[in-house]
Amino acid sequence: MDPSFFKPLVGDFLHKLQIPSAFIEKMEGKLASKLVLKYECGRLYYVKMKELEDGHFFVNGWPDFVKDHGLEYGDFVVFRLIEDSTFHVTIYDPSMCEKQCCDSHRYKNDSDQKHSLSDQDHTKGPNLAKKNQESPIKMEIESSDDEWKGPCSNTDDAPSFTLVLNEANKIYLPLESSFVTKTGLAKKEEVKVRDKEGRKWVVKIVKDGKRVGLTRGWSDIFMAHRLKKGDSCIFKYLSKGGVGFIQVDVKRGRGRPPKIP
Repeated sequence: MDPSFFKPLVGDFLHKLQIPSAFIEKMEGKLASKLVLKYECGRLYYVKMKELEDGHFFVNGWPDFVKDHGLEYGDFVVFRLIEDSTFHVTIYDPSMCEKQCCDSHRYKNDSDQKHSLSDQDHTKGPNLAKKNQESPIKMEIESSDDEWKGPCSNTDDAPSFTLVLNEANKIYLPLESSFVTKTGLAKKEEVKVRDKEGRKWVVKIVKDGKRVGLTRGWSDIFMAHRLKKGDSCIFKYLSKGGVGFIQVDVKRGRGRPPKIP
């Protein structure tokens, strides 16, 4: 069986991607520093593996792979080592379905079947970083005062549900079907989320058949509240000034200290 590992795309994945330490240990030093990523279309990308302060990462060449395959926050990527230095790559979107990226490639030179390593240090990636910072889905948002004026809707009768978090909920938050039905969120592409401290985010909604959940933007809330497995979140759908939003309240799991605002 070919050695493999799985990575959810969160954090600073645009510029570099950390290889799990368990996979590095399993390879016992046999993994080359110059590697090849092979996607379904047959395109080959040369990437460099570099040991940094907090682990081993794909660096040079990785940002090109991200851009050309349209990888997004919340996607899942499986790397399977099929040769000594070649990984076959499979990409899934947050709905857990395989993502077809071949038709959306944006190559600088279509006649070039291989992307070679650049001498530039792609761990910095200024252009991609700027694009990432401009995305409203991945950042805490600032709303106008007018948007939030007026009293909230009746909070006692508001649709709500509670979820005890597990590891998978860091990047995908499933919504209860009754909550979705009452709020009409299945008809929306995104929703505003606000916490008890008044911080606000815009979060992408993904639909997979009857299942509806939160993806891009949710992990920023997860990290902002330092959530862990076993913590609980209470989700309540409210409206203020004619604007519907989800209010989230965090309850720490047993043995966990109170959350830090």
